Amino acid sequence: MGVSASTFMFEAQLDGRPVVVKLLRERDPMAGQQHRAEQAAYRAAEAEHCPVRLPQLRYADAEVTILEHLAGRVLHPDRYPGQLPRSAVERVLSMLDRLHTWRPQRLARTPLARETIVGYQMAGLLCDDDVYAVECLLAAAGRQMRVEHAGLHARRLLESGDTFAMVGLEHLVWHLPGRDWAQLRLLWAPTNPWLASELDQRAHWAGISAAYTVNLLLAACDEWRVHHASPHFDLVKPTLAVNLADARSRLHRTAWSLP
Repeated sequence: MGVSASTFMFEAQLDGRPVVVKLLRERDPMAGQQHRAEQAAYRAAEAEHCPVRLPQLRYADAEVTILEHLAGRVLHPDRYPGQLPRSAVERVLSMLDRLHTWRPQRLARTPLARETIVGYQMAGLLCDDDVYAVECLLAAAGRQMRVEHAGLHARRLLESGDTFAMVGLEHLVWHLPGRDWAQLRLLWAPTNPWLASELDQRAHWAGISAAYTVNLLLAACDEWRVHHASPHFDLVKPTLAVNLADARSRLHRTAWSLP
């Protein structure tokens, strides 16, 4: 099915049933951490009744994860999927609503690490004023956290009839809220313009505008990092720069509006 920097993934049979096998390619500490985190997410989903359809974990050890093979077609193979049927996007949002209300006790809580912000500052993506604005918004957000997929690309959504299932749970833990919405706004909204205001309103209604704004900035920085090593970086750099500038501008507007 595919090869990433850290894993092989292929289809197989286990006890006569179709499965997906994910095999670590190398003993990289980061890859190993994500491998264990994904297994923990599937275990928590089964033990604590996740309200979203996920593949069941069939087998797990230090190098191998075997998952139920779910029927369905990928929503879209690309990171930036282009125009999508509005009805499909609305069903994805409803699925995320259910995920975000889930309160599993077995999943790790991962507050935003200051090192993440400092790392982007050292890379030249953020300035001192940006970091200060982030700190102000994090203080306003307080201890808000919720379960987020945190890697919700269109290729990780399987559509079957009127329902969606999600896969790729290596980042699914308790996060600063709004991460999924921020990623969808950055990746999907440019070609689905109605979605931007919809997500902004959802963040406002949920009372997480400060956290959501920080996540928009992080998503823009993440996209820069992901594409920087690509041979096509020069082609996408203008778009990435606009996204980052917009996120920084929004960051400061939101920070200055705080009481």
